[in-house]
Amino acid sequence: MNKKQLLREEFIKLRLKLDKKIKKQKDKKIIKNLLSLDEFKKAKNIMIYYPFKNEVDVLELIKICKDKTFFFPVVNFKKKVLEIRKYNGKFVENKFGIYEPTGKSLKNVKLDFIVVPGIVFDKKCFRIGFGGGYYDKFLRKNSCVKCGVCYEFQIVDHIPVEAHDVKLDILVSEKRILYSKKGEKLL
Repeated sequence: MNKKQLLREEFIKLRLKLDKKIKKQKDKKIIKNLLSLDEFKKAKNIMIYYPFKNEVDVLELIKICKDKTFFFPVVNFKKKVLEIRKYNGKFVENKFGIYEPTGKSLKNVKLDFIVVPGIVFDKKCFRIGFGGGYYDKFLRKNSCVKCGVCYEFQIVDHIPVEAHDVKLDILVSEKRILYSKKGEKLL
């Protein structure tokens, strides 16, 4: 088993052990920190995700930010790519157990900001996801702000990085905001 896979397994287990009450408190702080970002404030079209396996729950953003349009990733299993759908209030579970909005996938949507989940991140704003490469392919094609969200314990000094891995612009936890170009802001 390679280093990335070991990190995946270790950090998924840690995340699944999070107490529900503590998780909700951390989620609220992370959302507050996201809302404080100038890049988020300026954004109109934002892609978020439906939380899976105890990921940071960012769905509250839909209720808070009435002036923004939200989109969600949808896995196209045939093409092995992420597509996007506009939030319409209805979700259906895919074959991995991830909820996705119903409706048609959209092309040519100009996203301003993407909120990116992950399993483990490093201080340079690289991430390890579930290993399918779906997010990396999608992020590479979009020139908007890419912002990871995670719990503080998911940030480590270093993770293995490969040529196809995409560096995020910003990483937000309940305790700090890391910028890949500007450094760190402790909260």
